[in-house]
Amino acid sequence: MSSGQLYRIDQTGSGAVDLYRLTDRTYVLRLEEFFVTANTDLEVKLSGLEAPLTSGQFIEAPSALVAPLEVTTGSLNFIVSVDVDPTRFKSVVVTTGSSSLAWSPTGR
Repeated sequence: MSSGQLYRIDQTGSGAVDLYRLTDRTYVLRLEEFFVTANTDLEVKLSGLEAPLTSGQFIEAPSALVAPLEVTTGSLNFIVSVDVDPTRFKSVVVTTGSSSLAWSPTGR
């Protein structure tokens, strides 16, 4: 459905991001060959911005939680909550839940 590449804002991040819509109308977010600098309380969020350039831009824009991030490397799948319409968002950001510091967004 859509895809992009992670890039650095405040910390190192890399990998591909794909958003899929399944036949049952659920959405899956996939991080492929993913890496992000380790930290506590990392989360994957959808952002209303096309390509935020600073943590401040990300913080001020609408966002929605996809899932907590338990690992910082690999290929991962996340089911997007039915309460979240990912088509209303424009990028994916890895951020810290406790300090609102954006790591790596991707323009979709």
